Amino acid sequence: MPMPKWLDKLVAVDQLEVEQKIEIKQTNELSWDELGISDSGILSVIKEELKFEKPTKIQVLAIPEILRGTNVFCAAQTGTGKTLAYLLPLLDILKEQERKPLFKRRGQRSRSILLVPTRELVEQALRVISKFLKLENFKHWRVYGMAGGLTTPNREDASINPGLDILISTPEKLELHYEKKHISFDDTIMLVIDEADTIVNNELFFKQMKRIVDHLLLTKRDDVSIARNHSHQILWVSATVSKPIAEFIHNEFPETLQVFTDDVHKCAENVDQNFVFGVGENWKNEKLLKTLKKHKGERTLIFCNQAETAKSVHKLLLKKGYSVGVMVGGVNYNKREKHFAKFNDGDLRILISTDLASRGIDTNVMVEHVVLYDFPNTVINYLHRIGRTGRAGAKGRVTAFVGTHDQAFAKRIRDSLNEDKSLESIVTTMPKIIKKKKSQKQPIHPKYLNTKPKQ
Repeated sequence: MPMPKWLDKLVAVDQLEVEQKIEIKQTNELSWDELGISDSGILSVIKEELKFEKPTKIQVLAIPEILRGTNVFCAAQTGTGKTLAYLLPLLDILKEQERKPLFKRRGQRSRSILLVPTRELVEQALRVISKFLKLENFKHWRVYGMAGGLTTPNREDASINPGLDILISTPEKLELHYEKKHISFDDTIMLVIDEADTIVNNELFFKQMKRIVDHLLLTKRDDVSIARNHSHQILWVSATVSKPIAEFIHNEFPETLQVFTDDVHKCAENVDQNFVFGVGENWKNEKLLKTLKKHKGERTLIFCNQAETAKSVHKLLLKKGYSVGVMVGGVNYNKREKHFAKFNDGDLRILISTDLASRGIDTNVMVEHVVLYDFPNTVINYLHRIGRTGRAGAKGRVTAFVGTHDQAFAKRIRDSLNEDKSLESIVTTMPKIIKKKKSQKQPIHPKYLNTKPKQ
């Protein structure tokens, strides 16, 4: 397969030439009980512990299709519940598999694999899943995380020898331990690629992920009778749809069903955005101090393009007496984890980061203010950064500093926001994609989903 061109350009979803497209029909009338999840314990955690009264749009769209065994490409705005959109049906499918008479766990194997790009996201996924492992019928489950700096399995490691229910890993670690024969895909029935746009748009991650998928698809299970399908189910999850990921999935996995909400590539309406233009060398520091003083006390996430810039801003704010943490790749992991934990607990009001904190990482506290100290280089990075505030319908604020070299790009974004347009309208869209064959058409849930044929 030829490598995608590493162009960070958004896909105009409306122009994708496919035979069907899922749309929402009266989602506000649907409850959790209507989505097809059979395990009552899973629903109890959602309703009673997590306090989610109703499913979100993407959950309404994706959960029934995943439960049906469909390969799904799931895309929705940040902060709209994509993690639970795939995690809930995954848990339900694995629990159903346990009820089969031939079911058993086998050493060095995992029934499902969740692939994420960073260690932080591995640990976050472990925290979310742990809420369900408290249930009586899930306490015996084995869930394992692998990433740089985390404990990793070997063939003698008792943590993986009995077999796993869910393995969460970065692409590098999973490929490494697969090649060393520490892990087998023989019993894997589901692979989830979360933050798929990040993985596919990173050339190294992409190559590792592609080899993992190839190995999985070449694996022949001898226990297909206990699986939900007689094939591996692959889910792709993303907040944005870049050209490389759209081309890759459509070319390599044409049977995959696109499940996109209508807010993809749009900024949340509940987020107030302010663009601050400046020239010269030191104007940003002055504007930053004024901005923080004006919005004193707000939980603020500051984004910089480079680790060195983030460290410099960190020193500035410490000198000015602010309680502030830093989360960048060049900082010792334990230190940045400590800073993130304090921010997450509300002990720190300000956290400075590179894009490390923009992709998929959730905080227990609502981020009230995002400051773009450096303007992002791409629309996708812009959407991910501002998506850290205004989550789950809460109000948010964005202050974007725009230097001389960023002004043309920033003005196009600002103009699109003022006209309430999707940000995909300001970039070159991808060419038409070959439509699916009729034999590859997927069924759509008739109750609240409908198909929209190609015009």
